[in-house]
Amino acid sequence: MSRLQKLTAILTAVSVAIVLQSWADQVSTETNGLYYVSSGEKADIKILQAHVYSENNANTDFEVRLDTSDYPVDPKSGNIANPVELRLGERKYSCFGGGGKTAGPWNVMWFKIHNQDEAKAIAKWLSVKCELRSLPGYKLYVQFVPLKTEFHTNEPVTVKFQLKNLDDQTIIFRRGGQQRGYRDNQYGFRAMTFNHGVQAVPDVGNAMNFGGISGLVPLDPEKTFEDQVDLKKWFAFDKAGTYEIHGFYQMDFYRPPLQREIDMPWNELWSDYVSADFIIVVK
Repeated sequence: MSRLQKLTAILTAVSVAIVLQSWADQVSTETNGLYYVSSGEKADIKILQAHVYSENNANTDFEVRLDTSDYPVDPKSGNIANPVELRLGERKYSCFGGGGKTAGPWNVMWFKIHNQDEAKAIAKWLSVKCELRSLPGYKLYVQFVPLKTEFHTNEPVTVKFQLKNLDDQTIIFRRGGQQRGYRDNQYGFRAMTFNHGVQAVPDVGNAMNFGGISGLVPLDPEKTFEDQVDLKKWFAFDKAGTYEIHGFYQMDFYRPPLQREIDMPWNELWSDYVSADFIIVVK
């Protein structure tokens, strides 16, 4: 075989390999996407926008939100009329919810992913960033300050919550979302009394809540956020004595700056609590 014939054979082999690889990539790509569960056929629903984001600090649980073209809803059940699943390679993910106009059609759907590598693979296929949570390391000073040095058993026991930003950057956190009920459950308290030996004080309140209006609060460096809360919604304080209380406040931090869609779940940076100890005296 001449040198020219050998070169031609090599080029032919390379061309065939490229074609086969292109075909394999095409087949792999065509098996990814939204499919109807009942028929196994590819759904005629277009993905218009996507978000892949972590739902916990450990970055083990993820949600995929897809903004799609309109799809029908069962008027009786209010669920997707023809359920779909998201496929990527051999992995299949069930749609756990959708949204849109009250009477339909809908144009949003959600999927749960319980593996970071799989979430990253889906994000890559969707050409979006997989949003991970990370510890912001903010410097904060927190205290609960009783409004009176002494309280009576028949009056509210109100304390002032103070959160000061000691950092050199603005922090953004969520306020609200757990207060439509007996009390604001963004707060939590544990108490002990020394009236007759050390005793735990029972929580006599009602922790049930139905969400509530919420919004994001920007807190600039050296600024202080203040709020007030009545501890009678947790403890009876029906006996005179000294109460040692540990108070905490849930902090869901969001990526600055404050801008459009910043309060969406894919912009949540970290979820944590700030806390402080204080004393209540009841006469």
